Amino acid sequence: MIFNRGRLARRIRLWACCAIVASWLGLAGPALAVEKPSADPFYSYDPAAIAGVPPGAVLRSRAISVPTLGVLPGSVVPATQALYRTQNQLGQPTATVATIIPPSAAGPPPTKLLSYQTFYDGLDDSCRPSYTLQGGVPATGSGNADNNLLLGYVRDGYTVVSSDYEGPTDDYTAGRESGYGTLDGIRAAENKLGLPATAPVGLVGYSGGAIASDWASELEPSYAMELNIAGVAEGGIPVDYAHMLAYINGSSDWAGVIPALILGLVRAYGLDSAKYFNDTGQQVLDQVAKGCLVRNAYPGLHFEDLLRPEYRNWTQVPELVDVFNDAIMATAGTPRGPLFMANGSSDAIGDGVIPAGDVTGLAHTYCARGVSVQLHTYAGSDHVASIARFDSDARQFMQQRYAAGTPANECASIGPGNPLTPLPMPPGPVQPSTGSTPSPAAKHRKCRKQRHKARKGKCHKHRRIGPARS
Repeated sequence: MIFNRGRLARRIRLWACCAIVASWLGLAGPALAVEKPSADPFYSYDPAAIAGVPPGAVLRSRAISVPTLGVLPGSVVPATQALYRTQNQLGQPTATVATIIPPSAAGPPPTKLLSYQTFYDGLDDSCRPSYTLQGGVPATGSGNADNNLLLGYVRDGYTVVSSDYEGPTDDYTAGRESGYGTLDGIRAAENKLGLPATAPVGLVGYSGGAIASDWASELEPSYAMELNIAGVAEGGIPVDYAHMLAYINGSSDWAGVIPALILGLVRAYGLDSAKYFNDTGQQVLDQVAKGCLVRNAYPGLHFEDLLRPEYRNWTQVPELVDVFNDAIMATAGTPRGPLFMANGSSDAIGDGVIPAGDVTGLAHTYCARGVSVQLHTYAGSDHVASIARFDSDARQFMQQRYAAGTPANECASIGPGNPLTPLPMPPGPVQPSTGSTPSPAAKHRKCRKQRHKARKGKCHKHRRIGPARS
């Protein structure tokens, strides 16, 4: 029998994306006997004991089996998991897990390492890739949806590392934490595989995975400058959460993102939810904390519905404005590039959840800083339908980068897009729920500004100014 490889690859991608859609509709695969991270001692660590450990250091490792989901031959493939040291949104030392899958257990040492950031949209530990890649089934949502696409890169000959980049408290949408977790996961994989830091590594991520990929690319020149990032492919990019909220407020299809986004920020920045959220808001946050993102939950919901009366006009609340401004992309640094960026366009604003103008604005900002950028807009495709188109383009981009090809620089044709202007800071002190000290976001921002003055010093509550390097 003669096989058409191109047709077969297209069918595999179509099957994988159908699985993604099924997962986002709440359909799940068969459960395997896998312990949730909260019940698995492999994930445990002593925070005090790792404070002096360099980021990316492997604390422990183990061999596991990963179901192939029909993408690879056989029923399972061998893989390695590593618990490694990283840090959270505010710079405090933590540990999380990376899963490393080689293309062949008996083959030569890996030559192509790729960091794949899944869009696991985690609010519960059952959403983590380290759990779903072992066959564990998340409580709800898209936690295991794009494992099929990840395995496609293994099939293509890459050694893939995929990190639980939201950290041990599942801080969905926490950009800096996701970036740190991604970069330290690459360090851990290189340590485990015996690869030099100069080995080229590509980053791929869509939606939630684009948060991790983009922030990693911005942080890498200052946080992990020893790494050799060959290129970054990111699609469905949540650039500015304030713009996203304005877009999906009252949506019938994507309002479920609202409480998930907010809960992730509450966790990451250490906010007191009882101060800001009314009884309904507290109940909704408690509900979404029990699973992964369900995009069409709470149809018609507005963010303001969750807030106490005195905070409903939230853009006049300094603490909340501070957090939203701190989470805008292009504020942590400038990627070295090159970048492939993409977003769908199914209505006048964007793909149903991400404003397309925000992605254009981010690309334009990077271009103005001298970064080589390609930008694709998928006309007629919403956020889910764009996955297949992004996957195909990202694979081609990565093939070119690992072949040392020079991608086209499309900056000359990229317009200004939406301005990524921070929200105006209302009058009054920026402070947490009690006391008069600056908010966690404000404190961390001050630490970053002081980094050049005291690289080996400490920020408040033992947050590092200058992280050690492995």
